[in-house]
Amino acid sequence: AAAESWTFDVCSNVYARMRPAREPVLFEASHLVYDGDSGVTIATDGRTTWAYDLGANTWTQMSAPPAAADPAAPSLAFDPVSGVVIAAFGRELWSYDFGTDLWTLISGAPWPGPAVLAYDTSVDRIVADAGSETWLYDMRSGTWSRGTDPTFCAWGMAMMVPEVVVYDEAAKRTVVSCGTRAAYDATADRWEFMSDIPGSFPSSMAFDIVNERLVGIGEIQDGVVAFDLQTREQIILLEPVGGQAAP
Repeated sequence: AAAESWTFDVCSNVYARMRPAREPVLFEASHLVYDGDSGVTIATDGRTTWAYDLGANTWTQMSAPPAAADPAAPSLAFDPVSGVVIAAFGRELWSYDFGTDLWTLISGAPWPGPAVLAYDTSVDRIVADAGSETWLYDMRSGTWSRGTDPTFCAWGMAMMVPEVVVYDEAAKRTVVSCGTRAAYDATADRWEFMSDIPGSFPSSMAFDIVNERLVGIGEIQDGVVAFDLQTREQIILLEPVGGQAAP
């Protein structure tokens, strides 16, 4: 079945069903990332690739991920300097250029994948958290460096790969969730538990550049929530509807 396209206004806290003429058919474990260079949202489930233009309210099917890549839904990050999307397929790192509609294998020694990715503006690196180790990739030099502080998922969590990853541009931390939650300060190579923030992290999050906070769809009891890492404040933006997170 085709996916449904919704937007959430972070200022009015209102959902809107977009109803484009065509919507992608994606597996449930699909991932999204905003391509700030091209102004479109890229979606892939590891088998197909789609691009959504909010202004035109259109989805366009793009080139499929390479057959050589792991078919599982990849973790995605956008590199604003090179203007390409970075995707972690298993132990491999690929880039996707929307302008040319090309997937390219990134050379260099792989990390102990699979991993979740985020682009960290404070150090101009792709942060890859594999659950047992943290790696940083320099897109400019094509080199990897390994973090020295053990990732929090390896601290009694059976080295689980984090479920959620997002970069908070205001706090300058890569935030991950793996049964609990923590933030990585790449400038200091240090992980920090965030047990002092109440509630549970959403199953998916994005950085709200307008209000400088993290926003996402929470668990059933949380609806849509916002987290301010600098003040350690949680705000419920939208209460659940009928016992479930809206829409």
